[in-house]
Amino acid sequence: MFKLLKTFIAVYEQESFTKAADLLFLTQPTISGHIKKLEAELDTLLFIRTSNKAVYPCQAAQIFYPKAIELLANWEQEKRSLQNEESYHQRLHLAASLTIGTEVLPKILAKIAQDYPQLQVTLTICNSDEVAALMENSQCDLGFVEKTIFSHHLKSRLLCQDRLIKITTAPDLNHWIIREQGSGLLFATQNYFDTNRIVPEHILTVNNNDAIIHLLHLNMGNALLSERYIHRLTIPFTYLPDHYTRHFSLIHRPRQLEDPYYAKLIDQLTTYVQEDKPTP
Repeated sequence: MFKLLKTFIAVYEQESFTKAADLLFLTQPTISGHIKKLEAELDTLLFIRTSNKAVYPCQAAQIFYPKAIELLANWEQEKRSLQNEESYHQRLHLAASLTIGTEVLPKILAKIAQDYPQLQVTLTICNSDEVAALMENSQCDLGFVEKTIFSHHLKSRLLCQDRLIKITTAPDLNHWIIREQGSGLLFATQNYFDTNRIVPEHILTVNNNDAIIHLLHLNMGNALLSERYIHRLTIPFTYLPDHYTRHFSLIHRPRQLEDPYYAKLIDQLTTYVQEDKPTP
Protein backbone atom coordinates (compact mmCIF):
# COMPACT_ATOMS: atom_id res chain seq x y z
CA MET A 1 0.00 0.00 0.00
CA PHE A 2 2.78 2.45 0.86
CA LYS A 3 4.45 1.91 -2.51
CA LEU A 4 1.15 3.00 -4.02
CA LEU A 5 1.14 6.10 -1.83
CA LYS A 6 4.67 7.04 -2.90
CA THR A 7 3.66 6.65 -6.53
CA PHE A 8 0.49 8.70 -6.03
CA ILE A 9 2.42 11.54 -4.37
CA ALA A 10 5.01 11.59 -7.15
CA VAL A 11 2.39 11.63 -9.93
CA TYR A 12 0.39 14.32 -8.14
CA GLU A 13 3.42 16.58 -7.71
CA GLN A 14 4.97 15.95 -11.12
CA GLU A 15 1.65 15.87 -13.03
CA SER A 16 3.24 13.24 -15.24
CA PHE A 17 3.61 9.46 -15.17
CA THR A 18 6.92 9.77 -17.02
CA LYS A 19 8.45 12.27 -14.58
CA ALA A 20 7.16 10.25 -11.62
CA ALA A 21 8.77 7.13 -13.08
CA ASP A 22 12.10 8.94 -13.43
CA LEU A 23 11.86 10.29 -9.88
CA LEU A 24 11.10 6.88 -8.34
CA PHE A 25 13.36 4.88 -10.69
CA LEU A 26 10.42 2.80 -11.91
CA THR A 27 9.03 2.07 -15.35
CA GLN A 28 6.05 4.02 -16.64
CA PRO A 29 3.86 0.87 -16.83
CA THR A 30 4.66 0.20 -13.16
CA ILE A 31 3.61 3.74 -12.25
CA SER A 32 0.39 3.36 -14.23
CA GLY A 33 -0.29 0.02 -12.55
CA HIS A 34 0.22 1.48 -9.09
CA ILE A 35 -2.24 4.31 -9.78
CA LYS A 36 -4.85 1.94 -11.20
CA LYS A 37 -4.52 -0.32 -8.17
CA LEU A 38 -4.85 2.62 -5.77
CA GLU A 39 -7.90 3.89 -7.65
CA ALA A 40 -9.42 0.43 -7.33
CA GLU A 41 -8.65 0.32 -3.60
CA LEU A 42 -10.22 3.74 -3.07
CA ASP A 43 -13.00 3.08 -5.58
CA THR A 44 -12.55 6.50 -7.15
CA LEU A 45 -10.80 8.17 -10.07
CA LEU A 46 -7.71 10.09 -8.99
CA PHE A 47 -6.28 11.41 -12.26
CA ILE A 48 -7.51 12.38 -15.69
CA ARG A 49 -5.21 11.16 -18.45
CA THR A 50 -5.13 13.13 -21.70
CA SER A 51 -4.02 12.18 -25.18
CA ASN A 52 -0.86 14.30 -24.91
CA LYS A 53 0.27 12.33 -21.82
CA ALA A 54 -0.59 15.15 -19.42
CA VAL A 55 -2.08 14.12 -16.07
CA TYR A 56 -4.53 16.25 -14.09
CA PRO A 57 -5.57 15.49 -10.49
CA CYS A 58 -9.27 15.02 -9.82
CA GLN A 59 -10.90 16.57 -6.76
CA ALA A 60 -10.51 13.25 -4.96
CA ALA A 61 -6.75 13.40 -5.55
CA GLN A 62 -6.58 16.95 -4.20
CA ILE A 63 -8.37 15.84 -1.04
CA PHE A 64 -6.31 12.68 -0.67
CA TYR A 65 -2.87 14.24 -1.30
CA PRO A 66 -2.26 15.79 2.17
CA LYS A 67 -3.60 12.64 3.82
CA ALA A 68 -1.24 10.50 1.74
CA ILE A 69 1.71 12.67 2.78
CA GLU A 70 0.77 12.26 6.44
CA LEU A 71 0.17 8.52 6.13
CA LEU A 72 3.53 7.97 4.48
CA ALA A 73 5.42 10.10 7.00
CA ASN A 74 3.75 8.30 9.92
CA TRP A 75 4.51 4.93 8.36
CA GLU A 76 8.20 5.76 7.93
CA GLN A 77 8.40 6.92 11.53
CA GLU A 78 6.66 3.82 12.89
CA LYS A 79 8.75 1.52 10.71
CA ARG A 80 11.93 3.04 12.04
CA SER A 81 10.75 2.84 15.63
CA LEU A 82 10.28 -0.92 15.19
CA GLN A 83 13.67 -1.49 13.63
CA ASN A 84 16.63 -2.54 15.67
CA GLU A 85 17.93 0.68 17.22
CA GLU A 86 21.55 -0.12 16.49
CA SER A 87 21.05 -0.74 12.75
CA TYR A 88 18.56 2.14 12.45
CA HIS A 89 20.99 4.62 13.90
CA GLN A 90 23.79 3.50 11.60
CA ARG A 91 22.21 5.12 8.52
CA LEU A 92 21.51 8.78 7.79
CA HIS A 93 20.44 10.30 4.47
CA LEU A 94 20.88 14.06 4.22
CA ALA A 95 19.81 16.27 1.34
CA ALA A 96 21.28 19.74 0.97
CA SER A 97 21.12 22.66 -1.40
CA LEU A 98 24.31 23.40 -3.29
CA THR A 99 26.04 26.04 -1.17
CA ILE A 100 25.35 24.20 2.08
CA GLY A 101 26.19 20.81 0.59
CA THR A 102 29.57 21.85 -0.80
CA GLU A 103 30.72 24.68 1.46
CA VAL A 104 29.26 23.93 4.90
CA LEU A 105 28.38 20.27 5.39
CA PRO A 106 31.78 18.67 4.64
CA LYS A 107 33.26 20.17 7.82
CA ILE A 108 30.08 19.39 9.76
CA LEU A 109 30.08 15.77 8.61
CA ALA A 110 33.66 15.41 9.82
CA LYS A 111 32.46 16.34 13.32
CA ILE A 112 29.43 14.05 13.07
CA ALA A 113 31.74 11.19 12.09
CA GLN A 114 33.59 11.68 15.37
CA ASP A 115 30.35 11.73 17.36
CA TYR A 116 28.86 8.70 15.56
CA PRO A 117 31.72 6.48 14.34
CA GLN A 118 29.36 3.76 13.04
CA LEU A 119 27.07 6.14 11.18
CA GLN A 120 26.81 5.59 7.41
CA VAL A 121 25.90 8.93 5.82
CA THR A 122 24.49 9.55 2.36
CA LEU A 123 24.52 13.16 1.14
CA THR A 124 22.37 14.21 -1.83
CA ILE A 125 23.09 17.68 -3.23
CA CYS A 126 20.38 19.43 -5.25
CA ASN A 127 18.48 22.72 -5.14
CA SER A 128 16.24 23.86 -2.27
CA ASP A 129 12.92 22.89 -3.87
CA GLU A 130 14.29 19.43 -4.69
CA VAL A 131 15.45 19.01 -1.08
CA ALA A 132 11.94 19.84 0.12
CA ALA A 133 10.44 17.33 -2.33
CA LEU A 134 12.76 14.58 -1.06
CA MET A 135 11.75 15.37 2.51
CA GLU A 136 8.02 15.43 1.73
CA ASN A 137 8.30 12.07 -0.03
CA SER A 138 10.27 10.57 2.89
CA GLN A 139 13.23 9.93 0.60
CA CYS A 140 15.76 11.48 2.98
CA ASP A 141 16.01 12.01 6.73
CA LEU A 142 16.94 15.68 7.08
CA GLY A 143 17.24 18.56 4.64
CA PHE A 144 19.21 21.81 4.38
CA VAL A 145 17.88 24.70 2.29
CA GLU A 146 18.73 28.29 1.38
CA LYS A 147 15.25 29.79 1.17
CA THR A 148 11.92 29.61 2.97
CA ILE A 149 10.04 26.39 2.26
CA PHE A 150 6.26 26.52 2.52
CA SER A 151 4.95 23.08 3.46
CA HIS A 152 2.28 21.81 5.83
CA HIS A 153 4.30 18.62 6.25
CA LEU A 154 7.70 20.03 7.20
CA LYS A 155 9.14 22.13 9.99
CA SER A 156 12.04 24.53 9.58
CA ARG A 157 14.83 25.56 11.94
CA LEU A 158 16.98 28.61 11.19
CA LEU A 159 20.67 27.77 11.27
CA CYS A 160 22.65 30.88 10.37
CA GLN A 161 22.77 33.98 8.21
CA ASP A 162 24.36 34.02 4.78
CA ARG A 163 25.54 37.30 3.27
CA LEU A 164 25.44 37.61 -0.50
CA ILE A 165 28.16 39.04 -2.69
CA LYS A 166 28.00 40.53 -6.17
CA ILE A 167 30.66 39.78 -8.76
CA THR A 168 30.77 42.09 -11.77
CA THR A 169 33.04 40.96 -14.61
CA ALA A 170 31.24 42.76 -17.44
CA PRO A 171 30.39 46.23 -16.02
CA ASP A 172 29.39 47.63 -19.41
CA LEU A 173 27.00 44.77 -20.15
CA ASN A 174 23.74 43.84 -18.45
CA HIS A 175 24.58 40.15 -18.71
CA TRP A 176 23.80 37.86 -15.78
CA ILE A 177 24.61 34.29 -14.80
CA ILE A 178 21.85 32.78 -12.66
CA ARG A 179 20.78 29.47 -11.17
CA GLU A 180 17.88 27.26 -12.24
CA GLN A 181 14.27 27.23 -11.02
CA GLY A 182 13.94 25.90 -7.47
CA SER A 183 17.32 27.23 -6.38
CA GLY A 184 17.64 29.37 -3.27
CA LEU A 185 20.26 31.49 -5.03
CA LEU A 186 17.87 32.14 -7.92
CA PHE A 187 15.23 33.26 -5.40
CA ALA A 188 17.73 35.74 -3.92
CA THR A 189 18.85 36.91 -7.36
CA GLN A 190 15.29 37.55 -8.51
CA ASN A 191 14.68 39.56 -5.35
CA TYR A 192 17.78 41.63 -6.15
CA PHE A 193 16.54 42.20 -9.71
CA ASP A 194 13.09 43.25 -8.49
CA THR A 195 14.26 45.69 -5.84
CA ASN A 196 16.78 47.31 -8.20
CA ARG A 197 14.52 47.18 -11.27
CA ILE A 198 17.09 45.23 -13.21
CA VAL A 199 15.98 43.62 -16.47
CA PRO A 200 18.94 41.60 -17.79
CA GLU A 201 19.66 41.89 -21.49
CA HIS A 202 21.15 38.42 -21.53
CA ILE A 203 20.80 35.53 -19.07
CA LEU A 204 22.89 32.39 -18.79
CA THR A 205 21.27 29.75 -16.56
CA VAL A 206 23.34 26.99 -14.96
CA ASN A 207 22.58 24.50 -12.19
CA ASN A 208 26.00 24.53 -10.57
CA ASN A 209 27.77 27.20 -8.54
CA ASP A 210 31.21 25.97 -9.58
CA ALA A 211 30.20 26.60 -13.19
CA ILE A 212 29.11 30.12 -12.26
CA ILE A 213 32.54 30.78 -10.74
CA HIS A 214 34.33 29.47 -13.84
CA LEU A 215 32.14 31.63 -16.08
CA LEU A 216 32.83 34.69 -13.94
CA HIS A 217 36.56 34.11 -14.26
CA LEU A 218 36.02 34.12 -18.03
CA ASN A 219 34.33 37.54 -17.79
CA MET A 220 31.00 36.13 -18.94
CA GLY A 221 28.81 38.47 -16.92
CA ASN A 222 27.59 39.33 -13.44
CA ALA A 223 26.29 37.09 -10.66
CA LEU A 224 25.33 36.85 -7.02
CA LEU A 225 26.88 34.19 -4.80
CA SER A 226 27.05 33.26 -1.15
CA GLU A 227 29.93 34.68 0.85
CA ARG A 228 30.90 31.05 1.41
CA TYR A 229 32.51 31.10 -2.06
CA ILE A 230 34.87 34.03 -1.42
CA HIS A 231 37.84 31.70 -0.90
CA ARG A 232 37.35 30.39 -4.45
CA LEU A 233 37.39 33.79 -6.12
CA THR A 234 40.40 35.57 -7.60
CA ILE A 235 38.31 38.48 -8.93
CA PRO A 236 36.86 41.51 -7.11
CA PHE A 237 33.49 41.34 -5.41
CA THR A 238 31.29 43.52 -3.22
CA TYR A 239 28.99 42.61 -0.35
CA LEU A 240 25.31 43.33 -0.87
CA PRO A 241 23.60 45.50 1.79
CA ASP A 242 22.45 43.68 4.91
CA HIS A 243 18.79 43.61 3.87
CA TYR A 244 19.71 41.06 1.19
CA THR A 245 21.15 38.69 3.79
CA ARG A 246 19.36 35.35 3.73
CA HIS A 247 19.29 32.32 6.05
CA PHE A 248 20.30 28.69 5.89
CA SER A 249 17.69 26.37 7.42
CA LEU A 250 17.32 22.75 8.43
CA ILE A 251 14.00 21.13 7.52
CA HIS A 252 12.56 18.05 9.21
CA ARG A 253 9.28 16.23 9.68
CA PRO A 254 7.39 17.26 12.85
CA ARG A 255 7.39 13.82 14.47
CA GLN A 256 11.15 13.51 14.21
CA LEU A 257 11.53 15.71 17.27
CA GLU A 258 9.68 13.01 19.24
CA ASP A 259 12.56 10.64 18.47
CA PRO A 260 15.41 11.24 20.98
CA TYR A 261 17.99 10.27 18.36
CA TYR A 262 16.77 12.81 15.82
CA ALA A 263 16.15 15.49 18.44
CA LYS A 264 19.76 15.21 19.62
CA LEU A 265 21.13 15.02 16.07
CA ILE A 266 19.20 18.10 14.93
CA ASP A 267 20.51 20.05 17.94
CA GLN A 268 24.07 18.94 17.16
CA LEU A 269 23.82 19.85 13.50
CA THR A 270 22.37 23.24 14.42
CA THR A 271 25.23 23.96 16.82
CA TYR A 272 27.92 22.84 14.38
CA VAL A 273 26.55 24.96 11.53
CA GLN A 274 26.25 28.01 13.78
CA GLU A 275 29.86 27.54 14.90
CA ASP A 276 31.11 27.30 11.32
CA LYS A 277 32.11 30.71 9.99
CA PRO A 278 32.72 31.67 6.35
CA THR A 279 36.35 31.60 5.26
CA PRO A 280 37.52 35.22 4.81
